[in-house]
Amino acid sequence: MTPPGKIRQRPFSWRFTTPLYLASVLNPVNSSLIATALVPIAHGIVCRSDRRPPW
Repeated sequence: MTPPGKIRQRPFSWRFTTPLYLASVLNPVNSSLIATALVPIAHGIVCRSDRRPPW
């Protein structure tokens, strides 16, 4: 609790919290785009799932 007569300040400013909120909202979109793009990328580099990688 805040003592009487003392103004309570916010622990974090909007400059700190805005990028956190934005990143948490956009993260699922980014993951979906990456997962969707993996198949065309694999086809583009002729990568088959039944073969072992060359390394």
